[in-house]
Amino acid sequence: MEVNNEAVRPWPRLFARMIDHVLYAMIAVVLAMILNIEGLLMYLLVFGSIILSEGFLLSNWGYTPGKWIFAVQVRKANSQKLAFAEAAKRTWRVILEGLWLMIPIFSIIGGLNSFVYLTSKGNTSWDEKGGFIVRKTRE
Repeated sequence: MEVNNEAVRPWPRLFARMIDHVLYAMIAVVLAMILNIEGLLMYLLVFGSIILSEGFLLSNWGYTPGKWIFAVQVRKANSQKLAFAEAAKRTWRVILEGLWLMIPIFSIIGGLNSFVYLTSKGNTSWDEKGGFIVRKTRE
């Protein structure tokens, strides 16, 4: 199967996710400081902030800050925005399947695996499972 690399756009997707994760981590750090949380609970707080923040943003605005900056749009097959539960589940799958739970070294392997999958198949495993379409929104 030939893949249209312009539609795939792995680098804008990666950079958008990096921006988003920095923002979500900042939220988690502020919460952790307020609640005096550290260690494993902090790790879980980061997961929670990523899943809830991205779920909220994708379901309400259709973008995250990084996705908006890099013109990356995630939609259902019928072009509608994702519902909160769909967006949160998609984000969980990104963390699990794409970032391998954000465990150092493993996340690099997961990212490379996801890159190969995306560039060879034209979609990520989590978007295939959810029936989502990722597209460029502007030139």
